[in-house]
Amino acid sequence: MTKVNNMKLNIVSILSQSLTNHKNVLTLHFIYLKMIKDNTEKLVKTIIEGILEKKGRDVVKINLSKLENMICKYFVICHADSTVQVNAIADAVEEFTKNNLKQRVWKKEGHENSQWILLDYSSIVVHIFQTEYRNFYNLEGLWGDAEIKRIESTN
Repeated sequence: MTKVNNMKLNIVSILSQSLTNHKNVLTLHFIYLKMIKDNTEKLVKTIIEGILEKKGRDVVKINLSKLENMICKYFVICHADSTVQVNAIADAVEEFTKNNLKQRVWKKEGHENSQWILLDYSSIVVHIFQTEYRNFYNLEGLWGDAEIKRIESTN
């Protein structure tokens, strides 16, 4: 059983023992929120590692959490020059998140033509483009009011 599942079971156990004690409930709520935040940060890091492993280019992390009405916390965007490499990057991201965090992609789109593959991890959406499609859709420009961080390749 994963660390997250163990923490959830502990929280449920404590809540059931002392629902009338509001202080414990609030404390547990903040612990749970911190746990979710920490897990999101680990997931972003692992996704980026998978992208860099397969030489994804111009990796960008867009923090959407401070914008109103957003359905996810982060976009991670990269591109490659061929359909083979776009697929390889998507496969590496899925493999890294599954093997390192036991986290599976919730929804994925675009494997049919590999011009733009989208991997939805609920709190994080990964966009893997072929170069020309990334330039055309310009997601960084659309979300220019968000915090954008360029990730340096270690190669």
